[in-house]
Amino acid sequence: WRPISHPAYDWPLALCDYRSVDRTNDLAPTALKYPDRDGQTFSVKYNPGHKWKYLRGMDPDDLVLIKW
Repeated sequence: WRPISHPAYDWPLALCDYRSVDRTNDLAPTALKYPDRDGQTFSVKYNPGHKWKYLRGMDPDDLVLIKW
């Protein structure tokens, strides 16, 4: 992920460390409705044990590799 045209001050990126997410209790299936199909993703429930990294002010020369 990286900002396209200017530094990301208004909409910075926040990342949650996957190791702090309880897959059984923290993830809730969420329906996605499209005109031609239905889909699904997960929403993340609040958990005070989540560990977050907040990246403010990234500019187009910066990037973050999100490893799956």
